[in-house]
Amino acid sequence: EWATNPPEVDEKILLIIELEGEDTVVEIRARVVRVEDKDFAVKFILIEPAAKNMIRNYFFRKSRGK
Repeated sequence: EWATNPPEVDEKILLIIELEGEDTVVEIRARVVRVEDKDFAVKFILIEPAAKNMIRNYFFRKSRGK
C-alpha cells in the first residue's frame, strides 16, 4: 500500500508484510535508502531466520506457478 506519510532517508521502519496464502505476517526491520514522491526503497537490517524462510518459500512457490 502507499505510505500516507512517506518516511525520510535513513529513517528506520518496521515493515509488516502479508504474504498471499499464508496465515501469518512477516515483520522486517529496515532502513529507508531512497524516497521519490510517495515511493521509497529500503534495505533490510533485521529479518528473523523464520521470516527469511517464509519469504524465500513464498517466492519459490510463485516462480513455480503455485
